[in-house]
Amino acid sequence: TVVLPRPGDGWYAPPAMSSSAGFPWGELTAEGVQQMYLLGQSLCKEAAPSTWQLRSAGLGRCVSAAQALAWGGLETQGDRYAKPVEVLVSGGEALLPQLRPGDEGYPEPFEESLEEVASRRAVQATLAERLAAEMDIPLEDVADLDADELCRAAVALEGLTKGVVDLRPIRRLNYRSWAMPLRQSDLSSAVPVIGPLISEMIRAFDAALEGSDPGLVVYVADASSLVCIENSMSSDASSRIISDTWPADTESLSLELSQSGSE
Repeated sequence: TVVLPRPGDGWYAPPAMSSSAGFPWGELTAEGVQQMYLLGQSLCKEAAPSTWQLRSAGLGRCVSAAQALAWGGLETQGDRYAKPVEVLVSGGEALLPQLRPGDEGYPEPFEESLEEVASRRAVQATLAERLAAEMDIPLEDVADLDADELCRAAVALEGLTKGVVDLRPIRRLNYRSWAMPLRQSDLSSAVPVIGPLISEMIRAFDAALEGSDPGLVVYVADASSLVCIENSMSSDASSRIISDTWPADTESLSLELSQSGSE
């Protein structure tokens, strides 16, 4: 299961020291911790896994979310599970995309029409203007941000803007910039982008096939991780139901292991 942190239902949280341009890049608030605690409870209501494997990307919001997930899950299981859960952060960079759209090695998208280019630029320009106005900062501070940076800034600041800024266009635009090149390519093209996370999942599947019980394996990662997995793990893109918008906080993607044939 790939789970996204919830920064607090869109509420503002002070930026971490590593944040760029002063934006609060989705750090968890107390409300966010509570939301992830409740998600941990829901993950364990139907099953009491004998073991937990809880991996987190090395981002503050992901680690905090993983800790809250473990807390909620353990309290739900009560006496059925007494062993502490360790949040594994080592190698957490494997849970994140290794490349982003525009980087060398990321699958090339189909060439945009002039109308599509104009529409994309209009969405970015409009959002930059609205964010600058809402935060009372110079427009040039956000004018050069690309679609991905604008989307993340807007989502992190959603609590401050109180719904004044319509994020649906930028959510769709950013999703398509990540998803469409992967959806239009084969799995081998996705390996440089999300290969390490796919390898992590395959190792968990292999352990289950060999007879060892991995229990509940949860990866707390970034929205871009979920988008990349969603659009590269199936060879039959038409069989997937894809929302076509940037994932909401606490969205998750569960992959079920099935074995075909006699092997």
